Amino acid sequence: MKDGKYSIRLQTQFGLSMVELMIAIALGVVLLLGLVQIFGGVRASFNAADSRARIQENGRFALEFIRRDTRMAGHFGCRNEFHHFPSTVARALEPPANGALDSGFSNHLVGAGNLSIRDNAPYTTQAHRPIEIYNYAATAPGNATYVIASATPAADGTPANWAGLPDAGLGTISARAVPGSDILVLRYFDESTTTVTNSVNIATGDIPLRTVDAADVDLFGLYGLTDCNLASLFQITALPSPTVVRAADGGLNLQRAAGVNWFDTSINELYGRGTMFYRYQFVVYYIGVGVNGPALFRQTLTEAPTTSAAGVQLSAPVEVVEGVEMMQILAGIDTTAPRDDFVNRYVDPGTLTAGAGTATQIDNAFRQVSSLRISLLVRGNPQTFTPRTRNTIVVGDLNVTLPNDGRARQTYDMTIGIRNRLRA
Repeated sequence: MKDGKYSIRLQTQFGLSMVELMIAIALGVVLLLGLVQIFGGVRASFNAADSRARIQENGRFALEFIRRDTRMAGHFGCRNEFHHFPSTVARALEPPANGALDSGFSNHLVGAGNLSIRDNAPYTTQAHRPIEIYNYAATAPGNATYVIASATPAADGTPANWAGLPDAGLGTISARAVPGSDILVLRYFDESTTTVTNSVNIATGDIPLRTVDAADVDLFGLYGLTDCNLASLFQITALPSPTVVRAADGGLNLQRAAGVNWFDTSINELYGRGTMFYRYQFVVYYIGVGVNGPALFRQTLTEAPTTSAAGVQLSAPVEVVEGVEMMQILAGIDTTAPRDDFVNRYVDPGTLTAGAGTATQIDNAFRQVSSLRISLLVRGNPQTFTPRTRNTIVVGDLNVTLPNDGRARQTYDMTIGIRNRLRA
């Protein structure tokens, strides 16, 4: 193109030089690395937040499970354990062994004869022990720092590491529980109740219920009755009709000795219409080996037993919450005489039974417990590396050294009042 004496010649672009191409590639790589860095940071932040959220969710969920059962411990209808099992009496269920008796509570699982000792009942049915705590060795407050040796712990396998643990009664629990954590046992009548539709036949053990209620009763399951004076724990051994269930031993024996009723002999009707009918609950909590490592486990009685013996046995372990690495329990005790329902101090459960030489002394020691302080150590996802400034954390007044696995961890604490032991 010409414009006066000047001319402009347009040149066609045929490609990039090597220098230009290398500069473009270098700029692209720098931008890509920046995007990768941003993505990695966002992903790390997301994983950390997700891990923290899961820790928080698991901790709260686990504590809520334990709270519900702990608050119910010792619930036997209108009257609590202090009425039915006075601490001032000796341990024979019936006289004349030593002139002592339980107050209106009849455990029909103690075996043949009215003079059976209540400790002879299957361990799961010993209702006079609504709460038991078994402390793991060397985990009491004031002990040296406890070290979690592995992020993938195996079951302990040594019953003696939990002082006084009834290992056989709990289905060899030491073969399922991991080291370092306490074990909690609870017994109570369930909060869900129904009422009998007519008087219970004491001679035959027949209990009349509504059809819809009788349909929910399991053959060989454990149940309880209470009319706010008497209470009975028994096993259902027959379902004779859609509206009647039958208790064990061919009847509900409510006599101390021949011809002597539990209460006033002028009472003509025992367990009359309106008597409350409950399912009996036995619950144990511990930390075991789950699918993805340590977890909170819960076991109850077999829900649909097929035999009489199975009715008093534990169900299969249920993994309630994963990631729970340790459980520590402190017992809040009321040492005031007479009881005022206020906790005087929190102690290691092992100190309650230390030096107790008899079953009565052990029972009475646990009767001081009015509340529990539960502490859980909960860990997060393995893919989240969390640098630590310190490797020790406090779990229930116990210093715990953590494994160096990069997981985030947090402790969760809850104080739970045992409401059936509180009058206020």
